[in-house]
Amino acid sequence: MALNIDVILAVLAAISVIVFVMFRVRDKFKPFDPKDIVVTVQDVDVVYQAVRDSTALDVFAVFLIPSVQTSADDGVPSVELALLNGAVGIDYVLLSKANVEKQQSFVNLATEMGHTVVEHALGDVPYLRVEDGDVPQLMRECLRRIFNLDDDELMSIVLEGVDHSTVVPLLSQMRA
Repeated sequence: MALNIDVILAVLAAISVIVFVMFRVRDKFKPFDPKDIVVTVQDVDVVYQAVRDSTALDVFAVFLIPSVQTSADDGVPSVELALLNGAVGIDYVLLSKANVEKQQSFVNLATEMGHTVVEHALGDVPYLRVEDGDVPQLMRECLRRIFNLDDDELMSIVLEGVDHSTVVPLLSQMRA
């Protein structure tokens, strides 16, 4: 008994649909990898609110600035929002070559916008902290004016003490 071409095509179509659905369901429930999160300057408010609203003990969000490193010793330029003693602030950590070179620009920008910059150190790591005034606005301006990022330019972020499942959907909606 010969198989009808219509039957063969119908079976292939059904198999294709089943495979497609299996992959869609599998990908939807695949464990989320926090290293895959990217943000833009426009996402600062969502990240700020997530840091502010966290109840974890160690809470921060490190914005990793896209850059070209000329040496392995250059480090990655970054700026972070961190919760310290109940207040969210910007920590401008002086580890990367770019952060050190742009330190005075950060101080000038913060001062120009009416903020107070306080020097801190955590172990041997010096950093500048700002927690007064409109912190999200200062963060956006820091990313734009000091690191020359466009509002829609993607950068990686490291989130600690923040519920990724509530932040990521909001980031996607903002960029859509």
